[in-house]
Amino acid sequence: EALAKKLNKNGIPAAFYHGGLTSCEREKSQEDWIRGRVRLIVATCAFGMGIDKPDVRFVIHYNLPGSMENYYQEAGRASRDGRPGECILLYNIRDVTINRFFIRRAGSGNKGESLQEMLRQDLLVMQDYVSCHTCLRAFMLRYFGEETEPFCGKCSVCLSDTGPLPRGSTL
Repeated sequence: EALAKKLNKNGIPAAFYHGGLTSCEREKSQEDWIRGRVRLIVATCAFGMGIDKPDVRFVIHYNLPGSMENYYQEAGRASRDGRPGECILLYNIRDVTINRFFIRRAGSGNKGESLQEMLRQDLLVMQDYVSCHTCLRAFMLRYFGEETEPFCGKCSVCLSDTGPLPRGSTL
């Protein structure tokens, strides 16, 4: 809500959407965005399941998703009409701390411990992703079991001055 209000204050029409809103408030925000009454929606992961708006140009993550699966699903909302789109991931080390807090709250007992371990592994993958120095597209595709060229020419690593490092190398 604070981010949407800040954007509106700076002349960028934005709505917000999160699980704490009433269903009426969520429906209004979603409808305003889908109908183009606002160009931007600031939302938690509670938003978007089943949304098929084809002309989304940007998906900007304001914090680190908890897993590669979540990130892939959310990033995939951009450019469903085949026209150019971008996904930008902004994160802060504080995001890791917040994710760890939620992981600790995820269940108790034997099943809870295995769930927590799975969530910890998911978070480690995301930490590796945001700190890698190889092609981000290749990293993601390898995670999902696909092999691809080591250089996509479009991600922030490939477009950097230094370009991607060869697989297995470090700085």
